[in-house]
Amino acid sequence: MKKIKLKPIFWIRLGVITLIVGVTIGIGYRYPEVTREIQKIFSAVSIQQSELWTLEKITVFKKCRHQTVEQSTFASIKALKDFVMKHPQWETVGSGPTKFQTKIEVHDFCSDCQQYQFLGIKSGKVVIMRGTPAKPGPVIQAISMDVQLLPEAEREDLQRGIPFKDEKEKLQLIEGLNGLILN
Repeated sequence: MKKIKLKPIFWIRLGVITLIVGVTIGIGYRYPEVTREIQKIFSAVSIQQSELWTLEKITVFKKCRHQTVEQSTFASIKALKDFVMKHPQWETVGSGPTKFQTKIEVHDFCSDCQQYQFLGIKSGKVVIMRGTPAKPGPVIQAISMDVQLLPEAEREDLQRGIPFKDEKEKLQLIEGLNGLILN
């Protein structure tokens, strides 16, 4: 069998590699945050993940002036642009590195204003408003009742808003308030 003779440069390279590996392992145990940063650098270089793109659609309801915001995500800018192109009525209002904003105005009420109504106060009068007390919409009817003539507790209730579910309950509430007017 033939004996293989290794050159001195081989032994020097092997020693340097062993030293580098040993120092790297030592640093990894002593300073784990450095190891994590090094891993981030190498993982970013070797595995390029595609970023998700966000579409933010703002819908403005013209009859009540409320807005809703919906978000959708897309795997690529091309998929996002293709989706937006299918909706020419959307107005582009902004974009960022991975975000795209559109706006559309709808000549209708938002779902809360379509579905709910409540008694409240506007300009010192009892009014019926669309929406909810937390998200009031427009006044749909003013009632000729001066709020100052009502007891304090009822004024506070009206200030917070008194929801009702149907026409019958609305009429009962108004009749009850009329009966409480202070003379």
